[in-house]
Amino acid sequence: MKNTFEIARIIHDYLLGEISEEEQRLLDEWVRQSERHREMLIGFRGREYWDRKERGHRAFSFEKGYRKFEARKRREVRRARWMRVAMVAAVVCCVVSGSVFWLWRSERQGKHEIARVEIPIVPGERRAVLVLDNGQRVKLSGGSELKVEEKSTVISIKDNHIVYSREDSLKIEAVNRVYTPRGGEYSLELSDGTIVWLNAESELSYPVRFKNDCREVEVNGEAYFEVAKCVDRPFIVNANGMRIRVLGTSFNVRAYEGEERQTTLVEGCVEVAYGEQRVKINPGQQVALNNGHLEVRQVDIHIYSGWKSGRFVFEDHPLAEVLRELERWYDVQIVVEDERVEQLKFTSDFPRYEDIDKVLDIIELATCVKFEVRGRTITVRMAE
Repeated sequence: MKNTFEIARIIHDYLLGEISEEEQRLLDEWVRQSERHREMLIGFRGREYWDRKERGHRAFSFEKGYRKFEARKRREVRRARWMRVAMVAAVVCCVVSGSVFWLWRSERQGKHEIARVEIPIVPGERRAVLVLDNGQRVKLSGGSELKVEEKSTVISIKDNHIVYSREDSLKIEAVNRVYTPRGGEYSLELSDGTIVWLNAESELSYPVRFKNDCREVEVNGEAYFEVAKCVDRPFIVNANGMRIRVLGTSFNVRAYEGEERQTTLVEGCVEVAYGEQRVKINPGQQVALNNGHLEVRQVDIHIYSGWKSGRFVFEDHPLAEVLRELERWYDVQIVVEDERVEQLKFTSDFPRYEDIDKVLDIIELATCVKFEVRGRTITVRMAE
């Protein structure tokens, strides 16, 4: 299984009769792993099991259950990754037995846990706005194909990607800006060959032609850079107070207003400055601005760059952070009615282009929460 909660989602589909051939194959593989798994699956289908679970549900203590779950998860995190894969089914048993019960109980009462909406909430897509130096705005969306001239520079838009003509001897004083709305993402190639991916609700400002001694841009929100190497001209990213200096490398910058600012290095070497503070990091490290101080951490880069490859990757993330990501990508408002929800932790890895109902199902199965969807507003509370 790819991650801990995939088997829970597959059993969810199986009990609803909506399982695919590939899911059935994975479920069969899980059942063959042990007699215990086979007995569990048989038990999930039995009425006697659910009656027993419902009696236990009435006497369930959330606080004791949550402390037990946290203790178990901490033990699992300390194990080697290969061992976690081998033990994943055993861990999932606890999640599935409680999670599937919620599904069954709501079905028996004649209502689904998630209120479906008449107008579907769709995932984000390739769309952005290009703002030229003269203030002209060019809306970009899937299928856009055009060419724009900006003071002798040719800007080509094709296949959801902006490309600036390569630098020449001409000196052009012009600054362009690209921003993505909620539910949008886009990519572009700057005049020096650097490629930038913009996440939802993000903005990049840059010169049409870079200066001879320096290449400097400014970003708000989140962006992933693959910087073209040029030893004589460093590439500098200004990100909401942080200043990142590189020569040629790949890294992710996260600088949303009101959130922790982070620079995560994939390859190469970067120097990050904030005020008088300066630190250098290596691949697999991250610099975060915490209470005015730069902190260096060792991280799994896939968690922080997975969005560029079309994945949501969370590893023991506070549910509050997960919900903010969903708000940006699906362009919805999520209202939390219980403070305990924000403190729950969530781990998963799934496509960004997944239907939001499936995403909410996964979160419900993995945590003790309940979602209600009305229009573009999603309310979340602790499951009773």
